[in-house]
Order: sequence, then structure tokens, then C-alpha cells
Amino acid sequence: MCSKTETLHSNYDDTLGYSIKLSAPGKVILFGEHSVVYGKLALAASLGLRTHLNFIENFEDDHQKIVLNFEAVKLYHSYDINDIKRELFNDSSSKILLDKPELNNHEKILSKVQDFISKYGGSAPIQKSQHQALVAFFYLFISMTNQLDVTSFTITVKSDLHIGAGLGSSASFLVVISAAFYKYFKFKTENLSVEDLNELSFNNLEFNKKKFTEKDLELISKWAYNAEKIIHGTPSGLDNTICTYGMMVEFKKGGPITPLILNHKLSVILINSKVPKDTKAQVEKVACLKVKYPEVVNSILNAMEEIALKASTTLKSLNIENKDEVDKILDDCVNINQGLLQSLGASHISLNNICNILLEKKLHGKLTGAGGGGYAFGFIPEGYAKEDLDFVIKNLEKNGYEAKIIELGGAGLINH
Repeated sequence: MCSKTETLHSNYDDTLGYSIKLSAPGKVILFGEHSVVYGKLALAASLGLRTHLNFIENFEDDHQKIVLNFEAVKLYHSYDINDIKRELFNDSSSKILLDKPELNNHEKILSKVQDFISKYGGSAPIQKSQHQALVAFFYLFISMTNQLDVTSFTITVKSDLHIGAGLGSSASFLVVISAAFYKYFKFKTENLSVEDLNELSFNNLEFNKKKFTEKDLELISKWAYNAEKIIHGTPSGLDNTICTYGMMVEFKKGGPITPLILNHKLSVILINSKVPKDTKAQVEKVACLKVKYPEVVNSILNAMEEIALKASTTLKSLNIENKDEVDKILDDCVNINQGLLQSLGASHISLNNICNILLEKKLHGKLTGAGGGGYAFGFIPEGYAKEDLDFVIKNLEKNGYEAKIIELGGAGLINH
């Protein structure tokens, strides 16, 4: 699969050092929330809301340290390079293969990182989102650069995405972090011989490429998935895939990612309920329900896959002549899917209220993501009256929600 990527140029300055600028999109699940965890089909698309990363080596810094500025979770902290090397890079017997992320000793690395953060995290208590970001960052840092001579650097991450709202903010964050370390590794080793690379156990990678290759994107996505397990427990792999490749896709856990090619652009009204959500807790909630009522829940999950299949077939057939029929089928799919999600306890009174507000002007809404809060969306039919859309947005805002018109699909990971 290809995505829109830019040139992988080496931004190097003799004074400042090597710099990297990247961005990755968020995502919206259209159909298949929760069922995708159990191997069912899901449809998802990238959003025009992105996470932006800026990495720069600090050659002029007399104090060897790394500086983290994660604006989305209001975290700013620095760490001494010597502490990092002593505590995190001290196991020379364990060679981590950059091109084999699935072989990483996940629990061992995670435990080491958690101990490090407890010891060097500072005196002020940190919030859950800050702690998760730190753990995931250092997990990728030690896993992807453990055999390099790491020097001082600063990483700044900003995001257009609300944290913990079901729009793939964590995956978008982890994709740009994974891509940054991947590029950093390539820069640090671009002048090494094949023999030296073999010593580092990275001989299966292709180097000195000017663009992200298919192999690059695959590995970046896999590393982001590994780190996603820290935040979401048992992620499906959908979020990191969308945030890496972009576009609109069909997806099954463990299966290939299939681009969904449309003849027309699709827009949605995306609504923030402003109710905090916990993806891991919601996934565990459905899992417990499945254990308690396996036949019932399996039937619901199967029905959700049928909805995703129907929506996929319908979207593929979209053209000028049948757009009204397509809109009607998509509305039905959205309504049924929302009802099924409610039956699993995944909705929330605010999400239900949002759907009712949309329905006042014949728009149809459903939650997106794990539910329990976060976002809802509704498809906007082509030619939908602007005055009706303005009315809906004002009504949503009057009820304390936040609404945006967003185009679906678009670029995945980008080098700027």
C-alpha cells in the first residue's frame, strides 16, 4: 500500500545538528468499533487533523540531555543522557532488531522503562495521559536506538487532535515518534559499512533511501502498534495503520489493509461530546460482556461486520446517478450500527443526545472509537442545505458540544 510521503532529506546543520519534521493524521472509525478487535471487518479513514513532530539534535548544549515537549498532554521535562544510558541501555546481551519489532521483549522493556520513569520522572505528580506518553516514548526510544551513540536532542510534539477522544491521537503520536527514531537511526548509520550494520543486527534494512519505502512504512506502523499496547492493552492495529498510511481502508485484524477507492469525496460532521473516555476500559467492558453472554455478544459482533460489509459495498458503488440511494443506505447502516453499539454499553447519554440533534435535520449519527464519550459523526450528503448544517452546528454548540466539518481520507505520514 502506498501513502502520500515527502522526501526523506537529511536536514543537517553543523551547529544545531540533525533535524526532523513529521506529521501523521488522526483517524475516524466509520464502521466496526469493538468488532474489529475480534477479527471482524472495519472501515476507517484518516482525518485532516494531525500530530506534528519536530526533532533536533542539540550540539551546542554543554549538558548532555534529551528534552521532551509534549504540548497535547502539557508535559515538558528533560532527562540526563548519562542516566538514560546507565539505566536503559545497560543490557549489552540483548540485541533488539529494528526490522523485527514483533521479537521485542515487550514486558522486559516496559518494566525497565517504568522503573526509569519512577526514578527520574521528577517530584511533581503526573497525569495518566502524561505517564502513558512518557512510557510509550521511552519504550520506543530504548527499543529503536539502543545500539546507537545517542546525543542530546529535543523533541516537540503538537497535535490538532483531542487526547483520549477516539480519533487516534495516541496512534498518531506513536507513529511520528516511531518514524522520528527510524529516520534518526538511518541518519546515524548512513555511512556505516555492511559489515558494521551486520554487527548491529540491522542487516535486513535498506539504507540511504530518499523516501519512506513500503518496508519503512510497515516497520514504523509495527513499532507504533507495539507501543499502542502500552496505552490500549489489546489494540486491533487499525489506528496505527491509518495514521501511517492515511486514506480510507478496509481492515481485519491480522489481515491485509485494503484501500477503499471512492469516486467522490466524503465529508462528515465530527462532534466532540467533551466527555472523557477510556479506550482500554471500554474494550475490557465488552470483553467481559462477551465472556458472560458469548452467544448474544457474538451475534452482535457478527451483525456489526455485516453492516461494515454493506457500507463498504455501497461506498464502492457511489456515483452521480445513485448518490441518493447510497446516502439512504449509509444512513441505515449508521443507525443500526449505533443501536448495536448501545446494546454493548458503548454509548453515552451525550452521544445519544448528539445523534438526536442531528436527526432533527435528517442527519444520522453514531459514536466513533471505543465509545463511553469522545466523538460522534454523521455523513453529510452531497448538496445538503447549508442553512440546515448551520442550524445543526449552532444547536450542537448550544448544548455544549463542538462540531467541525471534516473531509475523509488524505495523506498518512508526511515528512515536512
